[in-house]
Order: sequence, then C-alpha cells, then structure tokens
Amino acid sequence: MKTIITSLFTLLALVVTIKANAQCNNFTKGKCVPALKPYIHNGQLNSTSLAPGENAELMMTFYAGQEYRIFTCSQELLGAVVYKVFDSNHKVVFNSEEAKQNNFDFNVKATQQLYIEVNVPKAEAKTGIVEQGCVAVLIGFKK
Repeated sequence: MKTIITSLFTLLALVVTIKANAQCNNFTKGKCVPALKPYIHNGQLNSTSLAPGENAELMMTFYAGQEYRIFTCSQELLGAVVYKVFDSNHKVVFNSEEAKQNNFDFNVKATQQLYIEVNVPKAEAKTGIVEQGCVAVLIGFKK
C-alpha cells in the first residue's frame, strides 16, 4: 500500500512538472518569439518557471560575423526581471537594469561563449503562496 501511495505522489509531481513546462513553452512561443523581430529566432526555447528571488544561468555560443539579439521575456506577475551577460572572464558585457531594456543587440567579431544570468526580484507573498512564472531567454540573429 505504501508503495502505491509513493508511486501516485511521484506520478502527480511528474505530471505537474510536465504541465508547467508545457505552459511555459506555450507562453514563450506565443508571446516572446514574435517579439524578437526583425531578428530570426535560433530555434532554441530557453525557458523555465521561476519564483521571486530565484535566478537561472545559461551559457550560449555566439559565432563570428553574426549580428545577435539576446531578449528576455517574462510573465508580469514576476515583476521587473533583469539579466546580465558575462564574457568567459566573468566581465559584465551587458546589464539590462542599467540599460533599462530587455534586449541586447551586438555583433560578434570572434566566436565566443557568453553567460546569461537572469534574476527575478524578491517579492512579498500577499497570500502566503509563492507564485512562479515563466521566464524566457531567446536568441535571434540577422542574416
């Protein structure tokens, strides 16, 4: 009996996780990808559900001779999500909070890896329930 209950809870947790990821992917495809224009989406959906006070980090490779846009998009309930772009020496290349914009357009002279760190601001839970929301980091390029 204990094994059946444990299996049911595990299955329920898996279903909830899959449903949350599907909703986040739908949000990203429906709202965020179209906002990349005139840049062409690179085809990768980098999105996750985050709660206030959480952060996520992503490493991406950018190729020489290309013009890119890094764009963040998040659900309104999360507030003003900010991100920073770091080079391989951990030097800040872009800070969305300082730039007061959620996209970073740049040209790449030499192929390089950049790190993107997304931070969701802390917030008071008014109901005692911490709400999670979708955050997406999208990469676009020009031909």
